[in-house]
Amino acid sequence: MHRYAVRQLIHARVLAGELPSRHEHQLLESQGDGSHCACCSQSINAEQVLYEVTVPPAYGEPGPLSMHVACYSLWRAESVLPMA
Repeated sequence: MHRYAVRQLIHARVLAGELPSRHEHQLLESQGDGSHCACCSQSINAEQVLYEVTVPPAYGEPGPLSMHVACYSLWRAESVLPMA
């Protein structure tokens, strides 16, 4: 999937509440295990790095989210909350 298309998909998922819109999170890195990326829905295979993102439960967000490294970077850019 093209980077621009993934960015649009992530943006739409953040707006729809399917992906968290918070920057405060914990990040673990591991080898891909075949799980699906929360951003692009593609498999994260063993040759890829898997980022496991956990947002604090105080925000009411779902448990750990698996992401490709590139998708994580795009999510960080799209999940910025507007300043109040």
